[in-house]
Amino acid sequence: MHSMRVALAVLGACVFVSASATNCLADVIYASGVERRQLERRGWSYEGADGVMNWGKFNNTCVAGERQSPINFEGDELAISSRPNLRWSNLMTPFNFTNNGHTVQMALVQSTPNLVSTEPDGRQYIVQQVHFHSPSEHHVDEHYYDLEAHFVHTTPDGKLNVIGVFFEVGEEENVWIGQFVDKLPPKNNTITQVPSLDMTQIIDKLSTAQFYSYTGSLTTPPCTEGVLWMVAREPLVISLGQLKKLREVMPFNSRPVQANVASEPEAFVGKESKGSGQSTSEESVARTVEGIYKSGASSLMGGRILSGVLATAAALLL
Repeated sequence: MHSMRVALAVLGACVFVSASATNCLADVIYASGVERRQLERRGWSYEGADGVMNWGKFNNTCVAGERQSPINFEGDELAISSRPNLRWSNLMTPFNFTNNGHTVQMALVQSTPNLVSTEPDGRQYIVQQVHFHSPSEHHVDEHYYDLEAHFVHTTPDGKLNVIGVFFEVGEEENVWIGQFVDKLPPKNNTITQVPSLDMTQIIDKLSTAQFYSYTGSLTTPPCTEGVLWMVAREPLVISLGQLKKLREVMPFNSRPVQANVASEPEAFVGKESKGSGQSTSEESVARTVEGIYKSGASSLMGGRILSGVLATAAALLL
């Protein structure tokens, strides 16, 4: 048996965010005495020896890929195009909620297709699951949001499409999230079921939304590329209480912004949105809210957090 020492370094915690600049202070947390078998059993993570800086050992695409996600969207430089068609055949839908140790994932209980999004070339994608990242993985004009939901879709031939939805803290509770936030599985590898989840609010929002679109990758290992991303530009509101409940059952799980995407994003806009509300939209996406993320891994998240500069480093000494 090999003896070892494991050094875990967690870099991060943005302590100040302004409209003109971001200044982040990196603090280091050092821990030792973690057995290799514990790390291997845990698999990839967002920190430590198996954190984002070391995802290449799980799949080289994570470090060598040319179209990696997430990215930062520059709102003023986007082209305008028609909005993709979004349809939902059954607004009252049962879901299984699974806590997999990385996120809370919602999977449709029924096997029949439901949400279908149509790419401009006519390809159809059927929803498979929904999961959450906090803080948001994608940024807009260098700013992050408190939460990002990913609606993951596939085609029969294996093509991937992800619809991203931002959430920011406000005074009102989110009706959609309010249906399940108190029923989330609290521990890794646990499952709860919500027999009837009303999707009306979020589908109505998406049906008239403006989207950023680009070709990128999955944001977790194996970091598969060729994923069509459509990210709704305007955030939805979530209450502080709802956000805290989500963060209580899932760890910090935001991959930093990647700078190696080979294609430029464009915007998809509904017909009713063309030529109207642009200045209001720019103000909305430019706002930042105070990050309140806290996890057992680090108390440094008590201030404002910038996910794009959260990095992790680790050293293994045999």
